[in-house]
Formats: sequence, C-alpha cells, structure tokens
Amino acid sequence: MKKILLVALGFILVMSAMTACNQTGSPVNPGNQSTVAPTATATKNPDADVKVFYRNQTGDNLIAETRQISFVTENEKYQNTLVALFQGSTAANVMETIHPNTISYGVILQKDGLIIDLSNEFIGFAGVMEEEYAVGAIVNTMLQFPEIKKVKILVEGEEMVALSGNPRGFMTAFDFTPSKLVKKTISLFYADIGANNLFEEKRQITVDSKITTADLAKRALEEQIKGTHSKKRTSPLNAKIRVISLRLKGDLVNLNLSKELYDSCEGTTGETMAVDAIVKVMLQFPEIKQILVKVEGKTFATGHNIYDQPLNIDNITWSEPG
Repeated sequence: MKKILLVALGFILVMSAMTACNQTGSPVNPGNQSTVAPTATATKNPDADVKVFYRNQTGDNLIAETRQISFVTENEKYQNTLVALFQGSTAANVMETIHPNTISYGVILQKDGLIIDLSNEFIGFAGVMEEEYAVGAIVNTMLQFPEIKKVKILVEGEEMVALSGNPRGFMTAFDFTPSKLVKKTISLFYADIGANNLFEEKRQITVDSKITTADLAKRALEEQIKGTHSKKRTSPLNAKIRVISLRLKGDLVNLNLSKELYDSCEGTTGETMAVDAIVKVMLQFPEIKQILVKVEGKTFATGHNIYDQPLNIDNITWSEPG
C-alpha cells in the first residue's frame, strides 16, 4: 500500500510540473510576496553615491566623505555602505574613527529602525570620546537613508552598552557641534597632617556644558587623586591610582580602580580615609546614592574588610568637622 502511495505522489508531481511549464503569464506568488524580474534587478542602482562619516583632524566633529557603491537589494545598500565606512579614509584631515578590521555580520530593517550586528573589533576603543565618535559615525552614516530614522548596534549579537551601563538601544543622529566650556565647582576631601579628619576642599574645573553625571563624577575623582593644593593637608589616595572605568546605572556607580588603591590602605586609618574620600566625592552628585568599588575588575578586599557590597552615606566614618 505504501509503495502505491509513493508512485501516485510521484505521478502527481510530474503532472504538476508539466502543467506549470505549459502555462502562460506570471507564476503564482505564494504568500503575496513581491517578485522582481531578473533583468530589472540586475540593473538596479549599479552605482550610487553615499556619505560616510569620520572624525575630523581636530577631533571635535564628524565630517562626511562621498563613496560610490553598487547594490541590488536594500540590505546590500546598507551593508556596502558600512563596508565603505570601515575601509577608512586616506584624507589628511580626518582621524581613524572605526577599527578597520570591524565586520558587519548583517543588518535588519524593522519599520524605520536599522539593527546592525558588528564584530568584536568594533569595541576596541582608546577612550570615552573615541567610543562616541565611532558610534556616531555609524549612526549618522546610516541615517542618510530616508527610510531609516534610528539605528541600534549589536556587538557579537549582544546589544551595545552605553557608558552609563544601560543598553544604548535605538539611537538618532549624533550632534558633535562643539558646545560651550563651563566652570563647575566640585568638592574634594583631604586629611589634616595628623590624619584626624577629612576636610573639604573646593576646586573649580572646566568641563563641556553637555557633560554627563558619570563623566563629571569620574573627573572629580581624578581631581581628588591628583592631590591637594594645601600644604596643611595630605591626600588619602595614592596619586598613581587610575580610574579604569566609572559606570552609572540608576543611582549605583560601578567604579573600577587600579591596584595602586591598595597602597592607600595600609593600616585601618589610611584605609578608612581612602574609602571615605571616594564615597564623599561620589555622593556630592545627587544622582549617585551607592558606590561599588572594584580593583582591576575584582572584589576590593583588604586585610581588614571585603568591599563586596555597594557603599553609601551610612558607610562614611569621617564626617567633616564643623
């Protein structure tokens, strides 16, 4: 019985194929999908001018260069534009903006949002501004196409995370127009010569008017580490400490410092003052309520304490004298 069914099925398929070959007119289009004649596709946009964006030589804006690409489908248009961008520029008035070994695994257009999946080479940034310009170059390049209103970047299939620690999500155009520099007053905390208390020292710094809380907090901590201007005070933090990263997520700062922090923690008094100074510098910003300190990406642990939980105002030992 099974053999008879197979023979019958084969006969039906052969007859269907013969019928299809003898039919005239357009073939049936399953699922109402659009079809394009091969001759039309082959000649569609063989050469098109697109803009690709790079960081200018002074490092304070993005500038456009024109490239010519060929493509058949819309996806090829986006992919080939990215390839042109990643090839870089030979012009003398631009900086390398994106690592040349970056690969685009693919793109997906969802309504008016384009999702791009990039290789891990993309995120080898030298610093904060290098990251912003690299991301901005991709976003602004793809937004030249009218059908795209926003762009999301994935790296190895994972959504790219912003400096705040939150996913970047869909992004609109980046504006790198130079903004005004402004003066801000920050509070720093240094010990008296006898290490009996921490005293506040006001310092004025010049920053970009668009600076984020995370960047301002990082700048304040770096100023703290530089040391005091007063001959009557000493710094509770080793001047060689590096702020490897500072990420603000909600009201929690994830702070990663270099191993030189341990040089400031020899003895309970030194350790307490060092930790208090860090916490007090961070808490001067109303958006910050908690600070989790790590050293070289690992749990901050001394011979006296293990700091595996976020620190807050309740952890401060040395209150400023009245």
